[in-house]
Amino acid sequence: MFRKIQEGPIINDIWSVPFESLKLNVNTKSKCEDCFGDDIDDDTIIVYSSSDEGIIVLGYYILDDMNITQSSMFKQLKTNTRIFGETDKTEDLEQKKCKHICSWVFDESLRNKDYLTHIFEVMTFDYNNYLLWCEGHNEIIFYPLSERYAAITYFANAFLKE
Repeated sequence: MFRKIQEGPIINDIWSVPFESLKLNVNTKSKCEDCFGDDIDDDTIIVYSSSDEGIIVLGYYILDDMNITQSSMFKQLKTNTRIFGETDKTEDLEQKKCKHICSWVFDESLRNKDYLTHIFEVMTFDYNNYLLWCEGHNEIIFYPLSERYAAITYFANAFLKE
């Protein structure tokens, strides 16, 4: 979800770094916890920009390995797909390695195609043969990362609409 985390942040660059690394600096840890409290843990990826005063926290996301077939919205996706005459691909999808964006919060200032593209470039870097997915407002948003650049564009566009 997008929300106002910072008031008119000046974004010089965008970094995505695990909280586990950032918390080693007391000032950085405090800034992250002030923004997100108990919503973050060591596996949370913090999105920020650098500044002369340290970091400007702009959001976070959390990935897990949950398979797309375990989504509460999967039954509807399966129904919609079958309407178009495709065979049931549930068994194939159950075997597919997945990365699930299980939680995310971005500052409103990141509702920008270039910023989102950068975030998804970093997010998808190590997962070539995975299926990336998340639950949107009314549907599952998903794309195979074997087509990484198309997936990055797809997710950046989808998140612009969230």
